[in-house]
Amino acid sequence: MAIEGPIKELGLTDLFQLLSLSEKSGRLTISPSGGHDVFIYFEKGRITFASSDDREYDIGNVLIKKRRMSEEDVKRLRNSLGKDEQLVDGLVSQKLIPSSEIRTYLTKFTEELVYELLKINDGDFRFEEGIPAPSKTVISLRTENIIMEGSRRIDEWSKIREKVPSMDTVVRVSPNIESVDSRDYIESVDSIDFKPDEWSILACIDGKRSISEIVKSVNQNEFDVCKVIYGFLMTGVCELGKGQISLESYLTKGNDYVRGGQYREAIEEYEKALEIDSNNYRLYHSIGQCYAKLNDLNKAVSYWEKYIVLSPSDEFNVKEKIRLARSWKEAIE
Repeated sequence: MAIEGPIKELGLTDLFQLLSLSEKSGRLTISPSGGHDVFIYFEKGRITFASSDDREYDIGNVLIKKRRMSEEDVKRLRNSLGKDEQLVDGLVSQKLIPSSEIRTYLTKFTEELVYELLKINDGDFRFEEGIPAPSKTVISLRTENIIMEGSRRIDEWSKIREKVPSMDTVVRVSPNIESVDSRDYIESVDSIDFKPDEWSILACIDGKRSISEIVKSVNQNEFDVCKVIYGFLMTGVCELGKGQISLESYLTKGNDYVRGGQYREAIEEYEKALEIDSNNYRLYHSIGQCYAKLNDLNKAVSYWEKYIVLSPSDEFNVKEKIRLARSWKEAIE
């Protein structure tokens, strides 16, 4: 018999603990509100495998981020798989990566996926007994250990969020460190016992990139990067930009709104990006496009004209758009 219901009624931490203590075997499906389904497989209460409909949470993506395989290699492997064959099994059968190394990646991937799941408060779950893992390559994780680490991370997140309120915020090296003589700066920084991963994060802090962009640059998980940045902030090595959000963050949000047909919201994000870089001619083109979609041709032409002034070449054929817009206005007046 399946166990199912809304997550808000039975928290995922309690659910994982129940499956562990009762030594259940089967598949747990988590369906977050507005998100992709995630599948966790159990064998006698221990976690053996995990997968997701979201490619962001995919073992192939992990290998790409860790630079263990290229995107092209992963794509080629996917295309070679048989029906229902798992990517991880293809790695083993084709001997692309040693099986012991694959299990290490699979363990890390599964742990991180479950840690993210434990933060979910809204959505639905369904546990179906007797459904085995779809892969021949499985692991065996003590569920109670995962729960303890996940709970610890949730507690730490609450502290981190006090200093790191948004992943879109820009981080910069503290002015009192930047202002010292370069030789003294090197000596003072070298005296700090940073770990290699901390050095790689510090190297990405340039006063321009947001925290989310730093996460992507260093190929580490969000929690570990934020924990290191939290330490930098607490020790005065770095500071947050005063209300500063990166240009890329505004562009990403604006583009997402455009894809969803929310053109007014997109304009708001693009305008914020212009406050950071008023000479970004592509932004004027994008805002003009949004106004055109809203049938406000006067404003569309106004932004397109600014694009023409700043653009080194009319790559979007905006002059023709302006001509057509003016012709249309004259035709309807």
